[in-house]
Amino acid sequence: MTVTKTITPPEPLNALADFAFDWAETLCDPEIGCTRYHKAWSMVRLIEADAALPAGFDFFQRELSALASDGRIRILLSGAADTGLAAMVLSALRPLGIEPEITLVDRCRTTLEQNRLFAQYAGFSLTTLHQDAADVIIDPVDAVIVHSFLGFFAPEARQAVVNMWARNLAPAGRVLMSNRLTVGPVGVRPQPSPEDLAQRAEEFAQKLKQKDVGPLRAAAMTEAALELWRKGVGTPQLGEQELTDLLTDAGLSIITIERDSSGKTVSPMVMKSDALRRFRAELSVGHRG
Repeated sequence: MTVTKTITPPEPLNALADFAFDWAETLCDPEIGCTRYHKAWSMVRLIEADAALPAGFDFFQRELSALASDGRIRILLSGAADTGLAAMVLSALRPLGIEPEITLVDRCRTTLEQNRLFAQYAGFSLTTLHQDAADVIIDPVDAVIVHSFLGFFAPEARQAVVNMWARNLAPAGRVLMSNRLTVGPVGVRPQPSPEDLAQRAEEFAQKLKQKDVGPLRAAAMTEAALELWRKGVGTPQLGEQELTDLLTDAGLSIITIERDSSGKTVSPMVMKSDALRRFRAELSVGHRG
């Protein structure tokens, strides 16, 4: 049988980044406090990282393709900064003739609306859930994708999220994670130095100039990027032992783990100095027993 490979339309990140930059202050919930994050994330990914997809493409392609059946796979995205995760899933699976059915849960309307627009553009199946991740109950999925997500929750709230993954994962399914982990004592994300911030902002401003962004908008974008880098996420970072304990208490166990200590990062938020402090782990997790 000949498999017809579907070409994935490129992620229209120019338009989606402009949308988030212009609409986050309206769509983000001020009580959640995610406006600076969603306002700047796509724009920084576009300008600074040349629209790079999130880390872990080879890992996710290998694991997701193994879970697909009859050219289909049901996927739950447990939170998303923007459309990068959905774009990575499409880029990984469509060339293999596999069509994903994606459900995205997030408590912010900005990223949900970005993904809805992307789904219309690229023509993939998307269900959006505007609610707290811990409360999700859906038909079991083949894969739960988690990318640098738990660090957004206070430590006491993380178990309920991990329990949600287990609750909605099919018996033979996998939770697929990519996350920086800390070994030893876990603390709040360190503040970047003024020198590092100034250098990154100058390089960012130069890239905006090269792309012919007008001076007023470029200044506003640079200031938004500085807010993202300066403040980041205030909750404690995630430790390797903590993650293991959370998974165990949810009835899950690590099947494979791959560690990368190189410090390489394309994250719109992480500073290089912080990336060097913590290794990136890519984990395949399943039901225990």
